Amino acid sequence: TATATDNCGAIVSGVRSDNAALNAPYPKGVTTITWTATDAANNSVSCVQTITVNDTENPVITCPANKVLVSDSGSCNATGVNLGTPIISDNCDGATSANDHPSTTYPVGVTTVTWTVTDASGNTATCTQTVTVVSSISPGLSGFRPPLAGQPVGNKLRRGQVIPHKLALANCAGQTITSGVTVYLNVQGIDSVTGSVFQDVLEDAQGVGTDGTGSSDGIMRLTDSQYHFNLDTGNFSDANTLAGTRFYRSTATVVDNATLLVLGTITINLETSAK
Repeated sequence: TATATDNCGAIVSGVRSDNAALNAPYPKGVTTITWTATDAANNSVSCVQTITVNDTENPVITCPANKVLVSDSGSCNATGVNLGTPIISDNCDGATSANDHPSTTYPVGVTTVTWTVTDASGNTATCTQTVTVVSSISPGLSGFRPPLAGQPVGNKLRRGQVIPHKLALANCAGQTITSGVTVYLNVQGIDSVTGSVFQDVLEDAQGVGTDGTGSSDGIMRLTDSQYHFNLDTGNFSDANTLAGTRFYRSTATVVDNATLLVLGTITINLETSAK
């Protein structure tokens, strides 16, 4: 409050430039108060006081969750990646954010994205988000070779046979994969007319591979740089499935051990004849 002296006494009053009450909070920036002293004879004098409020407090930013992705099929990049939106707050100004990796394409490996939020006073805060891209199995899953692969429908598949499955894996750069993954084998009997599953086969391994159960698939075993499973057809429900009516289908699924992401799948039909 301003003070004044006068030979007959004076009353002091103040008016803010924003017309708010003198005891109201002051906004960021410059606010002036014009103080006026008036005596009983209506003589007056004024002075101006300046109140400057600076914003020195940094905004707050929380990054979007880290992402773990599989690269596009046939590529060593993941495209169309949506990073999400950070959560930001500031004590007085609106704040805006930006990241240092504006592209939506990310290579195989770990990319660190730094988000920066800046308020109108130039105060900043940062946080980091990681984007981890795991290589897909490309091209496709090479070399999946049950003995009937690509053969005419006339091949026989009788109950009690052992069908070797072999699968060679390559990453997006064409390098052979022999570690860090688990390859699951799922076998089903398919009705070719309705497309329905007539049997969920228990994947029994004959010497090579790990048996499946009613709730889990068989697991192919790494042997000589390929993944193998000797499928015992002893529990197939059809002794000799009719081609064109019913067939069995093997599906291999490759899962990354570290991230549990599916890196790729391949399916092949085991078609048979009536003879």
